[in-house]
Amino acid sequence: MQKLMPPLVRIEDVKIEQMLRGGGESPRSQGEKGRRKEGWSRLVLLSACLAVHDVCVVPRQERTEALVEEACLRSFSNRHQQFHSGEHYLQTRCDIIRHLQRFMVQDSCDGEVMARFESFTVYVEELDMELTQQFHLITVQDQADGEGGYIVQKLVADENPESLELYFHMTVVFGMCAFGRLPSRVEALVPLSGRRFAWKPEWQQWQKSLDYMRLVKSMLESSEATSGSRHAHPAM
Repeated sequence: MQKLMPPLVRIEDVKIEQMLRGGGESPRSQGEKGRRKEGWSRLVLLSACLAVHDVCVVPRQERTEALVEEACLRSFSNRHQQFHSGEHYLQTRCDIIRHLQRFMVQDSCDGEVMARFESFTVYVEELDMELTQQFHLITVQDQADGEGGYIVQKLVADENPESLELYFHMTVVFGMCAFGRLPSRVEALVPLSGRRFAWKPEWQQWQKSLDYMRLVKSMLESSEATSGSRHAHPAM
C-alpha cells in the first residue's frame, strides 16, 4: 500500500494577520465602536492602495503631488456613512492625500518598480512549507557590487505590533528564498497616520526570521488541529 505524503503546509500572510488580530471574533463581540473603526479604516486602506496602484504606473521622475491628489480623489470611497461624520470623511481624505504625496513623491524610493500589488508563493525548504505573500511595491535599485538590491513596501491599515513583526519576518524569509538575497529595506506605510516603519535586515536576521516563521507554522498547525477536533462528528 502506497504511503500517503503529509499535506504541504502553506502560510498566507492575510490569514495569519487575521489570526493575530483575533479575526475569529464575532461582530457582536467586537462591539459597535470596533466594527465602525474596522469598517472605515479598511475602506481607507483600499482607497489608498488603488491610488498608489495608479500612481506607480507613472515613472518616478514624472510623478507630482497633483497627480497623487487626482488619483486619491478618483479612488477614495464614497461610502460616507461608514465614517463618524461628513467632517471626519473629508478630513480623512485630506490626510490620505497628504500622506501619499509624501510616500510617493517627496520621499519615494529610487529605482524601478519590479512588482506592484501582486501575490507570490515560494517554497521554504528549511521549514518544509510554502509562503504566500502579497507585495504592494518592490523597487529594484542598482548597487555598487553590481547586483540589484530591492526595497519592499506595504500599505497597512494600522500599527499593530504583532502584524508588523509578522510582515517583517515573513518578508525576510520570502525574499531570501525567492531572490537569493535579503531585502535592502523593508517598509510598512500607514496612510492613516503618515508613519513609515523601516527595517534594514542584516545577514544574522535570516535565522531569526526562520525561527519566527517556524513558530508561526506550529501555531497554525495547532490552531487547525483544534478547529478540526471541534467540528469532528462522533462515530456512529
